[in-house]
Amino acid sequence: MTLASSRLLFVGCGNMGAAIINGIIAQYPDAEIVGVDPTVDRARSLLKRPDRVMLCQSLDDVKGERFDIAVLAIKPQMFAQAADEIAHLTGQAVTISIMAGLKTTTLRQKLESDRVVRTMPNLAAEIGDAMTVCFAEPRFISEEDRVRVTELLECIGSVEWLSNEADIDKATAISGSGPGFVFAIAETLIDAAVAEGLEPEVADRLVRQMLLGSAKLFAATRKSATELKVAVASPKGTTEAGLSVLENEKALARLMSQTVKAAHTRARELGD
Repeated sequence: MTLASSRLLFVGCGNMGAAIINGIIAQYPDAEIVGVDPTVDRARSLLKRPDRVMLCQSLDDVKGERFDIAVLAIKPQMFAQAADEIAHLTGQAVTISIMAGLKTTTLRQKLESDRVVRTMPNLAAEIGDAMTVCFAEPRFISEEDRVRVTELLECIGSVEWLSNEADIDKATAISGSGPGFVFAIAETLIDAAVAEGLEPEVADRLVRQMLLGSAKLFAATRKSATELKVAVASPKGTTEAGLSVLENEKALARLMSQTVKAAHTRARELGD
């Protein structure tokens, strides 16, 4: 069975759920998709082709139906109260969770199904450039299941399967939360540029394009981040002067380590 011929259920059609649906429809316009979200109007506004999705307000609206793939795109705190209802719909399905922190053992127990895949995409799913990490117990997931999950998630970007479930929480702190950290850096760069006298609109454009170009270069080259940093920093030049502040007594390294550790800790707490 291919993704195009599968019946898909999305529990939660917020930003991430809608982004995945949009990616699927762009590549598989005839896919049969049912979305459940209490705020149907908001969900509809996030979908590029709402006419291609059957939207429902409650799980009761699809009670008794069966699906091939179910995507759980709700907040982890909401899962416990909805688990029983979801289980009635996902018994025969491969279930994909994008709920931060929730372990596969918890998902299997609550859903009374072993065919569960834990994943974590990021915000770039909105433009088809997400980095999604996945984990599933090999003894519970067939090769066909794995192919279909990969096929689905590749609709929004790149996919990386992990062999250790604990690595999901670590990856969440990097690729999942990472865009927030990058946007925080962009925000401070824009503010710094304005403080130096640039117009806010000019500063905004410069930072956006600088980040875009830097990311493309990083993705296109085999050079390490360290090598690229050195390439930019001419001896006694402007970049070297700036880096001397950023790297003074490893201040940036210490701050970023603390940032990632806090995100990692929170991911583990959500699972507990």
